[in-house]
Amino acid sequence: TTEIYTLSLHDALPISVREEVQLSSEKQSRFRRVLLATNFAEGSEETAGYAVALAKLDEAQLLLLHACKPGGRRNANGAPELSVAEALHRLHELTLEGKKLRHRPESIVEFGDAGTRVLDVARLRNADLIMIGGRDAPSIFATTHISMGTTHEVIANAPCPVLTVRPHLAQAA
Repeated sequence: TTEIYTLSLHDALPISVREEVQLSSEKQSRFRRVLLATNFAEGSEETAGYAVALAKLDEAQLLLLHACKPGGRRNANGAPELSVAEALHRLHELTLEGKKLRHRPESIVEFGDAGTRVLDVARLRNADLIMIGGRDAPSIFATTHISMGTTHEVIANAPCPVLTVRPHLAQAA
């Protein structure tokens, strides 16, 4: 039997359900290391919630990664990039529920191109899954296939499966 996981959103908290199913392969679909890559954009908390739930479900090591641009550059909005200390603090805040995990989450701050750093860390740390937030776009195609974005670079070159999480934005009534 192989375990299939379903993650859903219920009352803004990720809920996981484990189901036993019979498949031709005896290989277990368990993740040992889950890499959460974040830029702290809107929806990052939601993506982190899914990462924590999945790591808890599989008793996996959770790796938290933020890539900073070198040289004190400014982000796309013109605001200064975060300091390493602030980035580490924000990574910790994203996973306060991680206290209930079997393994303590590991926070990593790297310098350089975000896509390259995510791929390098995934390879060096033998990640079994990369989780990354997708920007709010009109379609999943725009999120994953426009070749200019970090998400596309990671999906196209990842050494393991990639789970993208689009932000769940409240709809105006």
